[in-house]
Amino acid sequence: MPKKIDKSLLDNIGKPRDMIDNLLNNQIDQVESELGTQFRGIGNKILSLFIQNGNRVQLSPADVSDKIGNTINEDEICTVLDKLTSTGLLRFSGDNTYEIANNVLAQRANQKLEGVNLLMRRMELMVRNRIERDVLLDEDDLSYLETYLNLLDLTKEEREFVDRSYASVRKKKRRLAFLITLAFLLLTTLAVWALFNESRVTKLNADLSNSLDRLRTDSIKLENTNSALKRARDTLAAANIELDTLLANAEYLRREAESNQRNEFLSRQKADAAAERARAAETRATQLAKEATDAAERAVSKQAEAEQARREADEAKSLEEIARRRAENFNQVVISRNVANRALQVEDERLKALLALQTYQINEDLPEVGDVQDPNIMRALYNAAIAMDKRLELSIANVHLGSVRDIVFHPEKDVFYTAGSDGQVYEWAIRRWNRIGAPEVSPTDFSGLDNGAIQNDLAINISGSRLLVSGELPFVQMLNTDQRFVSGYFVTGNTMEVFQSGFLAGDDAIIAFGRDTAYITQIDEIGRALPKKASKVNRIFTIAGNPLPISFYGEKSTTVDDREEYTLNFELYQNGNFITKNLVIPQADFSGLTAVEHQQDQVQGYVAFGFEDGKILLFKWDISDFSILSEYLIFNQHLAPISNFAFSNNGQYLGVASLDGTVSVWDLERYQDPSYLPMIFDIHDGWALSLTFSRDDRFLLVGDQAGSLTFWNLNPSDYAEKLCQDLRALSNDPRDLRIDRPNWQRFFGTSLQQRNICR
Repeated sequence: MPKKIDKSLLDNIGKPRDMIDNLLNNQIDQVESELGTQFRGIGNKILSLFIQNGNRVQLSPADVSDKIGNTINEDEICTVLDKLTSTGLLRFSGDNTYEIANNVLAQRANQKLEGVNLLMRRMELMVRNRIERDVLLDEDDLSYLETYLNLLDLTKEEREFVDRSYASVRKKKRRLAFLITLAFLLLTTLAVWALFNESRVTKLNADLSNSLDRLRTDSIKLENTNSALKRARDTLAAANIELDTLLANAEYLRREAESNQRNEFLSRQKADAAAERARAAETRATQLAKEATDAAERAVSKQAEAEQARREADEAKSLEEIARRRAENFNQVVISRNVANRALQVEDERLKALLALQTYQINEDLPEVGDVQDPNIMRALYNAAIAMDKRLELSIANVHLGSVRDIVFHPEKDVFYTAGSDGQVYEWAIRRWNRIGAPEVSPTDFSGLDNGAIQNDLAINISGSRLLVSGELPFVQMLNTDQRFVSGYFVTGNTMEVFQSGFLAGDDAIIAFGRDTAYITQIDEIGRALPKKASKVNRIFTIAGNPLPISFYGEKSTTVDDREEYTLNFELYQNGNFITKNLVIPQADFSGLTAVEHQQDQVQGYVAFGFEDGKILLFKWDISDFSILSEYLIFNQHLAPISNFAFSNNGQYLGVASLDGTVSVWDLERYQDPSYLPMIFDIHDGWALSLTFSRDDRFLLVGDQAGSLTFWNLNPSDYAEKLCQDLRALSNDPRDLRIDRPNWQRFFGTSLQQRNICR
């Protein structure tokens, strides 16, 4: 059956065209409102350039600038084009040209723009007509022209005519405002004068009214006085009559009182006897009440003792329950850590990942006894991550052809520098950090660097603009990090190998440490050498923002009562000389000192000493007088000499590198707990020689003997999230995120329940 043509159908026929017009208007209005009032109408004008004879044309920003003239500059034209492109009115067609997005939009825009152009031609004709008639534009005319005024093609004479019209309208407005103000001032003056006269009349009326009120009050008082006098005479007569009556009654009462007095004497005798009996009864009652009170107090005391015993019993029961739960939780944690260790031997990649995640989840759910940074948990997580993603690389190999001797981070940028035994120094710009594993980096070397021998040490100034490089060569090279070239040399001596160098106060001087000599120089001046004790352990501590160079060496000794002790000797560079101080560690036996580090920018902070036998000495101290502020602790975590230390920037962690190829990371808030174990990272190629924390402390960078750089993520949750992503990539079935029953019983037994992982 054919569809009837009714009003609803006819109304809907025009809607697509209206929708396109509304969309076009809204998008142009949105562009112009985002750009500002000075760009009003410019969207339509630029859009019109892309339509010629109803067809789309392609134009570059330069073409638009040529056609539009000096209304706006080319940068502003590019801004408008980008806005029109982002709203979908234009599209980028390549070769730096633009065109209208589609033909339908071009047709509607052409029709709309023809209407706008017609309107602007009418406006121009109106201006020219008024000029011919020598009649200035009024305020309504100017409001009509204002929206498109900047877009009208007016001559200089026509624009001056419009400006004169604006000036005339403003002059009329000022004249009207002046007249209104003058009228307002006149009306105000008249109102003030009227108010003044009204207040005078009001005051006179008030005075007259007060006089009349006083007169009426005096009359009333006189009438009241006469009435009171009459009442007084009447009261006196009545009082005389009442007095006679009272005298007669008084005589009667006297005789009755005498009779009552006799009766009262007899009653008093009886009352005294009754009172005596009452006092005896009261004494007995008081005694009985005291006995009852004592009995009540004893009962309350017994009740309190019983309540205390009940509370103690409940508390003991609660503590027993807490201890039981803690024991159960601790048992789960112990099992989880054992499973984490066994997971390293599992070959099935999926099962390895599930075991690592389950052990991590158990420790995360039981924070009182668990530790997600336990070395077994961390090792299981990163081994599983490597197994699941064969493309995942924790290290960058062959950073240097020899070992990586030192690493320093730029203080303000994601850039770090490495020095190697191959004599090279590289700058590494981090393009993008990975969640775990090595980031995307690009290396750059320095021009003019003398790389003929091993480079031992790097030191960067506070701003990051200067980098010192020192090593086997008897001089220190200063590099410009902005331009990447050698900006200076500081000769230290013919045979002096430099183990560490650094900047002194204000970056105006440097110090270079040799084995038994320190070389000190001002920038651009000849320096001087100062002797010191033979030591390879030299550090520049930053204390309250000031550098303090120190040379360390240790000595073992025996006390008079045959007890061993260890003396740490410090040679401080102060006032142009080295001053010797020492600190005695009683009942301690250490081998040779190999590494020292202090928590930076704190007078009172942590200090760590490392030794040839792998021992670590850690305590808090006050560097102003070298006094120990906390119990010193000795750790035997490593099996070979300690090669380097690094404190994290936030002061939470201490990183320790050892020649046994491992790195340990200590939480400084928990290390004193006897059950605490540090994080251990152990897949380095040979000795771990250098290390530093990234600027945000998420990663620990380690340089090793084979010239590789390893990036260790210290957050176990990042490893867990990576494993969950890899597991979900294998299967979307939630059942595949659980360990099957035989493997669960094989690793965890029957006493533990599986936890949900990858929540």
